Order: sequence, then C-alpha cells, then structure tokens
Amino acid sequence: MSEHTAPSVTAAPERAAGAATPSRRSRHLRTMVSAVALCVGASAAPLSAVGAGTTSSAPVAAASAASGAGSTGHFVSRMSARWAPFTDSTGTRWDARSWSLGTDKSTLLLQNADIGGTEQDELYQVAAYGVKEYRLAVPRPGSYRVRLLMAEGYWSKPGKRVFDVFAEGELAAEDIDIYRSVGKAEAHDVTFEVPVQDGRLDLRFVAKVDHALISAIEVSEVGQGSETPGVQTFAYRMSAAPYDLRDSAGRAWLRRGAAFGSSRVNTRLVGEPIAGTKDEVLYQHAAYGMKGMLVPVPATASYHVRLLLTEAYWSEPGKRVIDVRAEGRDVASAVDAVAAAGPKAAHDVTFDVRVDDGMLNIDFVNLVDQPMVSGIEVTSNDPAAAAGLPSASLLPLGKFSVFHQDIRKAPVAENSAPIMARLQEKIHADQGHNAAVNAYQYNSAFYTASASTRRYRVGFTDCQNKGYLPDGLYDGPAYFLDVPIPDGAMPATGTDAQMGIYDPERDQLWEFWVMKRTAQGGWEACWGGRVDDVSSSDGRFPEPFGVSASGLVMAGGVVSVQEAARGQIDHALYLTVTEAQALVFSYPANRTDGRSQGEDLLVEGQRLRLDPKLDVTTLGLTPFGVAVAKAAQKYGFIVSDLGGTVSIATESGRPQERRTGSNPWDVLLGGPSYEALAGFPWDQVEVMPVDYGKP
Repeated sequence: MSEHTAPSVTAAPERAAGAATPSRRSRHLRTMVSAVALCVGASAAPLSAVGAGTTSSAPVAAASAASGAGSTGHFVSRMSARWAPFTDSTGTRWDARSWSLGTDKSTLLLQNADIGGTEQDELYQVAAYGVKEYRLAVPRPGSYRVRLLMAEGYWSKPGKRVFDVFAEGELAAEDIDIYRSVGKAEAHDVTFEVPVQDGRLDLRFVAKVDHALISAIEVSEVGQGSETPGVQTFAYRMSAAPYDLRDSAGRAWLRRGAAFGSSRVNTRLVGEPIAGTKDEVLYQHAAYGMKGMLVPVPATASYHVRLLLTEAYWSEPGKRVIDVRAEGRDVASAVDAVAAAGPKAAHDVTFDVRVDDGMLNIDFVNLVDQPMVSGIEVTSNDPAAAAGLPSASLLPLGKFSVFHQDIRKAPVAENSAPIMARLQEKIHADQGHNAAVNAYQYNSAFYTASASTRRYRVGFTDCQNKGYLPDGLYDGPAYFLDVPIPDGAMPATGTDAQMGIYDPERDQLWEFWVMKRTAQGGWEACWGGRVDDVSSSDGRFPEPFGVSASGLVMAGGVVSVQEAARGQIDHALYLTVTEAQALVFSYPANRTDGRSQGEDLLVEGQRLRLDPKLDVTTLGLTPFGVAVAKAAQKYGFIVSDLGGTVSIATESGRPQERRTGSNPWDVLLGGPSYEALAGFPWDQVEVMPVDYGKP
C-alpha cells in the first residue's frame, strides 16, 4: 500500500500548522555526523507512484532575507517541507516550502515522532513526497553545498523507496534508500557540493521505486569557483585541532576524533605563521605517533585523499620520514615535510584510492621518527559515493529498545552517591586508575549474514557441567539450529569466545558464548540464544538464553568500529562491573549473576548516566573518551555483566584485522586500551533508581 493511499488513521495527509494549502509530505532528511560534509545520497524509500502531481516548469525559489545573504557575504538558504516558515530548536529560521518542488503532497506520519540520529526532530517530522525538482536563485557563480534532509515514515523494508538526485544535470546521489541506510523514523542527510555558473541551482529528483521524499533542503555557499569539475558527492575533513574549524573557502573541518589515530598533539605552531598556505589554522596543530587513520566512507568508490603535514619540531631534512599505505598498497614513499617544503611550512600529500569495504584504511610506516599529521581531507566525485553512510550501530534495534532510551531527564537514585563512591574505589584500584576498554579481548566478534550464508547446527558443549541437554536448543524455538555463520568467522579473543550474527533478511540475531570450530569444520558453543524480530525488540534475550549474565543483547551496547571512527555512539553502553547485588536484578535485566551482599551495591540491569550538563569536550579526554562520554550523557551505561575489571566493550577487531592486516582499535583508541578512558569523570556519574523505565 502506498503512503498516500493508506488508511487515514495511520497515513492520511494532514494540514501542517498554519498551512495555507493541504499537504501530504512523506519525505524526511537526516542529520549525519556533525560538521562533516558527507555526500550521502543514502536510502530514501519512495512512496507509490499514484498521483504524483508534478509540473515540468517549477518556479524558482528565492532565499529570504532571513536565510540568505544578499549579493555579498556568505549565502545560505534553508527551506523545510512545512507550508509555513518556522524556527528550529537551535534558533535557525527555515523558510516555508517552495512550489519549485513540483508537488503539493505532504506526509505527517512522523509529525509527533521521536526521530533518531538527530536532536532536531522538527526538521524531519514533515515531508514532501512526489518531489520532482528544486530550483534556487544563487547570488554568484561558485560552489554550493546542498544538504537534503529526510526520514522514512512509511516503509519498513529496504528497496521500497529508491530515487536518484541530479544537480546541474549531473548525477549527484544514486539509489537513495532511506530505510536501507538508517531505518524508519531515523534522520538521514544527503549532502554534496556542486558548481553553479548560471545564477540558478537546479536539482532533479528521479524516482525509481515509489516517490522521492524530502523534509528540508539547505544550500550554502562553499566558495567562489570550484576546485574540481562536476558534483562533489562526498567530503570528509578533519584537523588535529581540539575544536571545529572553517578554512578560507568556508568548508567545515571537524575537531580531531578517534579516526585520526592519536591522542598526542604538538601545539608548538599554534599562533605561528605557516608558510605556503592561506589556511594556517589547519596546520598549527599536529597529531603524532599514530599507526594509521580510518575514515568511514559510504560506498565502494574512488576517493581523493589529501594529508596535511607540517614539521613542528625538526628544522633539518631527514629527521622525520615516513611511508604511506592506503588500502594495502603503497601511495607515498619517503615523505619528509622539511625536505619538501622546509620547517613550519605546509606540505600536502595527495593520492587516489578505491575503497571496497566502507572504511578507508591508511597505514604509516615509520622510517625515521614518528608520523605527524595536521589534517586529512577525503573527497569523491563518484556518484556511488553519494549512496549514504549506513547506520553505524551493529543492530537495528527498535526505537523503544532500552539501548535507545534518552535518560538525560531520568531521576537519580537516593543512594547514587555511595554507590558511585564504591564503584570509583574499584576503578581506582585497577591498573592505570581507569575503567577498562575491552577492545582486544572479552568483547564480541560480530558478523552480518546474507541469504547465501551457509547455515549450521551448532553443537552444545556442557562447559558449565549442567549434566543435561537444556530445552530450547534443538526443540521448540531451536536456537542452535539453522544458524547462518559466514565463512572465515572467528569468535572474539578471550575465554568467553563470544560471537554474534545478525541476519537482516530474517531480522534475527544469534549470540554465542564459548563458541569454537570443531575438528570436522562445524561449530559448537557452551551457551547462547536467538532474538527474533530484532528491529522491534527491546534488546533482551528470552530468559535464560543469551551471552550476558543479565540477559541483555551484547551487540546492542558494545561500541562498533564504525561508531568509534565516526565519533558518535547512539545507544547505551554495555558496562561490566566487579561486584553486583546477589539475587536481585533491575529492569531491563531478566536475570543476574551478582553474588555480593551489602548496601550501596549496583544491581545488574541498573542504569548509570554522566551528568548531561558537563561540557565533555573541555575535560581533556581522548577522542574515543569524548564519544563515550557523550553517549553516557544521553543513553547512559547499563550494568550487564560481572568481570575482573570495571569496563566497557567494543566490537572485536579480529574480522577487520583478518581482512586488512590491521586491527582497527590500534588506530581508534589513539594509544593503549588502558588509557582510552583516562580522565573520565566517574565522580560526575549518577545512578538511576532500580527498575527505572520499566513498563
């Protein structure tokens, strides 16, 4: 059933507040990683093609004084799919919908919905569908950045809404499928840069399946002229500075994140002139000592890479020399910034590389001293690169999953202070005085199966000496039968040997504990379980199955490689503690292995939250630590298991290491794993009451 023919109780069009014209909007735009100009033409599920209501000669939209500059100054135009102008939660004004979209149809399916992946729900709650084109007068020739905001409010499967976007006659984003990229009711942005020479930006939307859908469009001037011909479909820029920057062309550069590969920064050149560049600020900070860099990219495509270098310590050539490899091949040899440009001077290393696995891998080989890098820029003109970054989370858990609940306004338990004092004692008693990050062992190896993945009967090994074959493994739900396990799969390192597999076609998750190959080439495990209908699950296994002592899905709370590389974790964190109350557990746990007695003890399933009022970017945390802290403020920690140290866990890097030769956590932690959470403000963490959030 198409969105605009659905029953009125769920999909009937409504009139937006203050609307002069009835509108059924069914398109939403999603906000991607902040400040990164990611050209993501990612999935947008089209509606059915009934009653498109478009015209071939749409009028030209004009930027209002509130949203656009005049003939001089930086030009910005913002338009939402609403029929009346409005101001968003950040105080930014968005103009009313333009008739140049070629449709008067709207959808309000998400009008009151909580939109995932953004703090600005209102930008994605109303959408125009059946969009054919968009025309906008611009003040002068130059390069313009286009951001299309969208969210899928109707379809619940990929492939149901697919469309292309052309800019100035060139393909800018291909096969946009919102649901495939981020799921339903999730914010998704498609961003690209395009040169405009004739005073008018022309966009064309070509529906392949159902209708094209848009919630808002933002157009901003990047700079006069265009460095490269054609549409720039992807751009990622990050500097070593501890704050976001803009270059002389107005392009945004992210503050140093985990993808940069190091927590050590040289600041000797801050405030000093840098020779050979008009963008001195991009070269005045330099990170050093990294093994490599990791940049998430949206699709299999060709990318242009620019490494920004300057020498902040040595004044003679030959004192710092490195080789550079990308995607396993040599791209630059004997790089010596002083020999090439002199000390305190900008020197760029550029190369082109094809990426096939969603992550650009750059490795540095130290010939003399350590690598030192000031910035990285990755761009592409390949239309395939506009496919959109998929969700970084390992699982598409439903919006009502306990891992996705916003707990910033949750109440604090009366005994929060003594509980945290006791927890801090355990943390400080550990080596390094930091909570641990289980990045190399005692985490979970995770795989995604396909329709062609071989299926196995997983054998049961009685490592806990139960003395019987438990019900449910091969009868009833048969959790150990018909399990899809990819070729080359391996469990995580450590005696827990955990492994998770998600089958998106069947929407099923398996997690196994003490998983191993048999001599005959099969698989066996000591325990495990399966969750059906993962996308609508609350994130728990049926009791007593699963790998965690609390019954919680482990994959829902570990930090994925993609999340760390993007610097954004949109879920609660799986927390292991050294002691928990015996015989008592808290929602969302459905069991416990706690064995301690006494007052002021945590209970498995209990939630913790970092004070949301803290500005975590000012605490001197590692880039990885900043991402964890931001997640802890909004989603918190969930006490999920007992272990030898207080710790969080990551996705195992073993699968990537087997494929690329490098463990991604060597880069993403920016140093030893025991330092990844150095300085984390545990004294500002609060405990929620037992059974908080229980339905």
